[in-house]
Amino acid sequence: GSTGSADTDPAKSGAPIKDGKFDPPVTITVVRGIGAEVKFKDGESMENNVHTKWAKEKLGIELKYLWTVVDTNDAFKTKLRLALSANQEFPDILPLRTTADVVDDLIDSGRFQDAGELFDKYASQTWKDAMNEDPTVWYPYMRDGKRVGLPILDYAYNGDPVLWIREDWMKKLNLQAPKTIEDLEQILEAFTNNDPDGNGKKDTFGLTIGFKNWLNTWMGDAGWVFGAYGTMPNQWNSDGQGGISYGSINPAMKDGLTKLSDWMKKGYIPKEAGLWDETKSTEAFTAGKAGIVAGPHWMPS
Repeated sequence: GSTGSADTDPAKSGAPIKDGKFDPPVTITVVRGIGAEVKFKDGESMENNVHTKWAKEKLGIELKYLWTVVDTNDAFKTKLRLALSANQEFPDILPLRTTADVVDDLIDSGRFQDAGELFDKYASQTWKDAMNEDPTVWYPYMRDGKRVGLPILDYAYNGDPVLWIREDWMKKLNLQAPKTIEDLEQILEAFTNNDPDGNGKKDTFGLTIGFKNWLNTWMGDAGWVFGAYGTMPNQWNSDGQGGISYGSINPAMKDGLTKLSDWMKKGYIPKEAGLWDETKSTEAFTAGKAGIVAGPHWMPS
């Protein structure tokens, strides 16, 4: 948070907490860049929606937006820089994903307090353990030994692939969630050949993958197939001897490629997979043609 509004900082104001919420409520100021494609329903807005209501009811925190901006052509970044140069009021908490130069300017301004102290005092043990796995995550947000910003543990936790499987198709064909590759093959077989969408046509397939760019990618991923046999393509992996080896030339690649080739021959994967990128591969899932896709936990949005 900024040093400019200590009166709204519950840690400083000593606001009483009852049953896990502030009582009376406290106000936390924020700012936000909103994507041009974001739409609100039923007269809701950035300032008044299911999330702001939840924060007030559950936590006793009123979220107050000092300003919002439609974030096209780096508008959010520009507005932040202008606010800095004009010495405008800054929010208590500034959530952002932006380039290092903006982060450096914000930290160098001296307008933000030592977030590390607050982290040590209030963060859960789970969060602390996660940060301690790689202490270097703090480095870009440190000045003179102080941790001014809290890093988002993005790639370590936010990109891990999840296997998304059509539950309605599973129920219709009386299938159970897979525990092994063999279990999965039974589902692929059923999704491809047993008319899971019930339209009387053979127009579905089990798994959508896009490996135009990479085998191990962020959406429409195939990396997990190779992981099952002990390697991960397109990246350097630990060799177990204190060194690293490149995953794509590991002998286990042959097992993964054989499996994918087999699935393609059986029609479980579309023939076009090699031409599809991450987004294109996912369209087959959202269009209701494929029953399974691998990608991050936030894919539904």
